[in-house]
Parts: sequence; C-alpha cells; structure tokens
Amino acid sequence: MLQRYLIAQIPIWARPENPVLRYTLQRFGRRRARRPLTRWLARLLLALTLAGALAISYRAYENGSALLVSQTNMSALFAIFYSPLLLAQLLMLMWALLLTSSMLPHEQQRGTWEPLKITSHGAEMAMRARWAAVFYQLRWPLVILLVPRLLFAGQMLIDLTDYQGHHLDLYMMGITPDLPVEIGVLMLAAFVTAALLQLLVAVGLNAAIGLLISTVFRSQQMALLVQVLALLAQAVVFGLSLAAGLSVLDQEPGYASLTGQTTLERWTSLLLMAGVGDHGLRLMDLRTFLETWPGVEYGVFLSVGILILMGLQAIFTNGMLEWAARRAARPSQE
Repeated sequence: MLQRYLIAQIPIWARPENPVLRYTLQRFGRRRARRPLTRWLARLLLALTLAGALAISYRAYENGSALLVSQTNMSALFAIFYSPLLLAQLLMLMWALLLTSSMLPHEQQRGTWEPLKITSHGAEMAMRARWAAVFYQLRWPLVILLVPRLLFAGQMLIDLTDYQGHHLDLYMMGITPDLPVEIGVLMLAAFVTAALLQLLVAVGLNAAIGLLISTVFRSQQMALLVQVLALLAQAVVFGLSLAAGLSVLDQEPGYASLTGQTTLERWTSLLLMAGVGDHGLRLMDLRTFLETWPGVEYGVFLSVGILILMGLQAIFTNGMLEWAARRAARPSQE
C-alpha cells in the first residue's frame, strides 16, 4: 500500500508503467548489455578513484590535517568522509548531465525521433521521460550518497542533546536577530530537510541542462564539445563556491573585519557553498552549522535561503524541460 501511495504522488510521465519511460529504460538496458566490458571497467575505475580519495583523506586525518575541514571538535567519521563524498557528488552530477546531453542527436541518428515527435505531445513526453530516467539510472549512486547524509542527520540530532539538552540554547545567545529557541529548532529542521533533498534537486537540474544542450546542438561533435565545456564550467562553479564558503567557515573570529568582508558577502558565500558547492554537506556537522548563527549576522536564516535556492533550482529545471520540449518539437529541428 505504501509503494502504491508513493507511486501515486509521482507525475504520470515519471511512473515506471509509463510506456515512454519504460521504452527509454529498456533501450538503456539493452545498450548497457551490449557493452559489459566497458561498463565494468568504468565501474572499476570509479571505485579505485573513490577508494584512493578515501585513503588520502584518512591519511591526512591521521597526520592532523584533514582535507577541507577543521578537525577541532569534529567527528573522525565526518572529517574522513567529507572530501571523498564531495568528489563522488561532483562525479554523479556530471554523470547526470552526460546521460541527457546527447539525447536528441542520438535519437535523430537512429531515426526514432521524427515518428515520436509527430505524435500528440510526443516531444514533451520523450523529454520528460528521458529526464525521469536519469533518476532510475542513478538510483544506486543516489542511495549510496544519501545514506551518509542520513547518518550525519542522525548524528546532528544526537549531538543536539549535549549540555543536558541546552546545546541549541547556547548557540542562540547573542545572535542577530534575537530569536526564541523554538525558531532555532525550526531553522535546524529546515536545514536538515534541505540537506537530504539537495542532491535530488541538483541531479534534476543537471539532467535538464543536458536535455537543453541536446536540443540546441544537434551535431554530435558540437554536442560533445559543449558537454566538455559544461563539465568544466560546473567544476569551476563547484570549486569557487566551495572556496567561498570555506573561507568564511575556517577564518578566525574577527577575521572578517580585517578582510573587509561585509555581512552580505559572508552570508552569500555560505549560501553559495551550501547551494551549489557541496550541497549542504559541510554544514551537516552540527557544531559547524550552529557556529554560523552567532558568527554571521542573520546566519540563523541560512536554512531558509537554502530552501529558497532549492525552489528556484526546481523552477529552473521545469522551465528548461519545457523549453527543451518546445525546441525539440519545432519543425526546424527536422
């Protein structure tokens, strides 16, 4: 009954029984079956890369210089796994973009696009089905990356009981603006909710960007070039956003006044890191998250900003899907 209820909440075009989505997934399965060696080599390379990242992170932690985090009062589990999880997230998001960015050129090469396009809402259904198929194709990487977030969320709730249950009260003393503890509880709950959903939203956004690329650049050679540029752009945005946020989190108290950083600049840096950098992962350490409240004016509302940014990303995703469908359905695409 629970499974039927959950499926009923999904749009019709994203349900497993939808014929267009089922056809898309079956064709993807057949394509994978034709290249088992390539698939297993890619998996092996990915596993070795992540294992190497984990080993490097562990060694750095043992040497007292954990990668991208401060070890002070931070759990060993979080400090060791933070950097490998960052790398895994970035690779998965890039993968989501690659899965869709050649969709239209491939369909046109196979000669299957025109018969589908002339049917009622065929282009829109195909685009949305291809977008939904990304979540089915990446379901196991998503599960693997969401499990640590669930563990970190649970650890946050456990840490909240420290100091005889007054952990939150201590961090809310002297914050700007002065708020009751009940609001702090709501802000913390909002952040945990956002942190558990951000990867899903980011995957959807990247898949939509890929679909739009496939409708704008119909040549496979041009599509490949744009894919490379898009991946490089994502890596740059990721790096800059992460660096901006870490520069705020890792600085000493009062350092902001020496560097001339305004409250808006610090707040925006944290929002960028949590929104498009590590997608809230660094802030899933309770002490790190709560220190932004007294450390940055109006930092208590950072979770609200993250939720708003997620909403905007969802709106952009839907807009790009509709735009891609309209472009794909144009007669000029023939």
